[in-house]
Amino acid sequence: MKASSQQIRNDLNELFKLVQPDLTQWEGQNLLITGGTGFFGKWFLETLSFFREKTQTRLGRIYVLSRNPNDFIRNHPHLQNFDFIQGDIRSFSFPKSKIHGIIHGATAASAQLNTDSPQEMYETIVEGTRRALLCAKESPNCRFLMISSGAVYGKRNLSEGPSKEEDFVFSDQAILGDAYADGKRKAEALAASNEFGQFAAIARCFAFVGPYLPLKLHFAIGNFIADCLAGNPIIIKGDGTPLRTYLYPTDLISWLLAIFSRGEKNRSYNVGSDVMISIEQLANLVQKEAMQMGLPDNSVKVMQKPKPNEAPACYAPTVQRAVKELGLNITVDLRDSIRRTIRHHLEQV
Repeated sequence: MKASSQQIRNDLNELFKLVQPDLTQWEGQNLLITGGTGFFGKWFLETLSFFREKTQTRLGRIYVLSRNPNDFIRNHPHLQNFDFIQGDIRSFSFPKSKIHGIIHGATAASAQLNTDSPQEMYETIVEGTRRALLCAKESPNCRFLMISSGAVYGKRNLSEGPSKEEDFVFSDQAILGDAYADGKRKAEALAASNEFGQFAAIARCFAFVGPYLPLKLHFAIGNFIADCLAGNPIIIKGDGTPLRTYLYPTDLISWLLAIFSRGEKNRSYNVGSDVMISIEQLANLVQKEAMQMGLPDNSVKVMQKPKPNEAPACYAPTVQRAVKELGLNITVDLRDSIRRTIRHHLEQV
């Protein structure tokens, strides 16, 4: 196996130490990963490939659901040694082997799909989760990790503080007017229901930065890094005040595998960093780190002024539940996360 960049290879060496205890318990077990070729999925596959390479532990068969596995393998030939299933998450054929664990991460947070086809977004999330749960139901004692989103908490501002798991308890009540968020709410309720009769833990994921994050979609930090790589000024269309937090993939994957392996049934865990930064501060930090790495000096321009006496929007978690109950921590800070991501892309040139 050869990772797509030396930076990813370095990250995998770090990640191996974090995940080895949790992955070892899956020796001889068959796994299914849905959403296996997106940002999260690529990191899962990189991790599992590296684990196979570095350890004597023999995992069972690892099935990966993808709409276009041939395209994925063509672009990532070092990740071809899995059992790919071609299909739609809403109707895919179940593996014939007994499945011991399912990591359900299908349905990316696509802003365009959420705006242009909200009903399709909602149905893909809900019916895809139902299909994955039916697959789990066919294998008694199958563990199920539902990868959800911090979007289930709805829009918040700084006066309300970071989101705690208790702020939203499983409910299929659609009150947000956001297809992605409502779909994730309904999906959580399905996973936590008694209808399917298997273990399910919920990971509510926030914002991330690292290799494989798309740079040209709706992710602000990805856009900023893309601008720096291209030598373009960073343009913030809003007022730059919204607050975000960012977690690096090595921590993301180690947290998700811990929740998958050790999390409690029907319990939700926030996954993300708890160190907040405004969008304007983030843009300036990306610009500074990029310049220190030899990229051209460029400017940051904020197009709007903050509204007086208005608390900034806040998309951030508290993570004490995962820290205290599962012994997790954050090993890569934001500055290092940005530098590693830029280094990965420079290695692709």
